[in-house]
Amino acid sequence: MTTIEKLKNRLQSLKEQHHLEHQKVEAAEAENVAEKYLTEMKKKKLALKDEMWKVELEIVSMEASNEA
Repeated sequence: MTTIEKLKNRLQSLKEQHHLEHQKVEAAEAENVAEKYLTEMKKKKLALKDEMWKVELEIVSMEASNEA
């Protein structure tokens, strides 16, 4: 498995985790969970989004260098 394939697998895993966190946040909001818990959940969701962005950039960069 190439590095790009590993990164794409990592990205897919991050997307799945982010989706699950999104569902948890929505459920917590519907249940009127305390704001401090919602804030922590949203921070985790945002951290996943940041990591997804970094992995996507790395994939694009590697693909561009392979084409050159």
